[in-house]
Amino acid sequence: MLNIKSRILPILGVAIIISGLFGTSQVNAQTNNSKFPSFIQELAQKLGIDQAKVQQAVEQIRQSRKSQAQTRINEILDQAVKDGKITEVQKQLILDKRQEMQNEKLNFQNMTPEQKRQAMQKQKQQLEDWAKQNNIDLKYLLAGHGPLKGFKGSWNRK
Repeated sequence: MLNIKSRILPILGVAIIISGLFGTSQVNAQTNNSKFPSFIQELAQKLGIDQAKVQQAVEQIRQSRKSQAQTRINEILDQAVKDGKITEVQKQLILDKRQEMQNEKLNFQNMTPEQKRQAMQKQKQQLEDWAKQNNIDLKYLLAGHGPLKGFKGSWNRK
């Protein structure tokens, strides 16, 4: 039993790291497909564990990280409201927009890299316009390395 635990813990640690780096995609969580089926299969084989159990563990880790990220975003926004930097209405607008962005990620799934690039540029402009309309600093929309983390830091570049 101890030997199995000593084998499982390091491998699960690696799985957690990989899940944290690559598994935060909500597309996979919503469709319940793994982004790394060969990794899951290989990990299950090496551990001598049913692949479904490994998949379940990875999904639980992914959901836990998603929950932690959402909690952090709520804390950031609550503090911004408390500090008078945004209003409760703006906070709700931000939360709604983040959910909308998350739902739109499914649209990117079957695009070519060029189509994705064009769609992301269009979405970036729409978000800038939305933020300006609602008098919201984009840093609150992207708090916690949001769905468009690739744009973070490039909003004001021309």
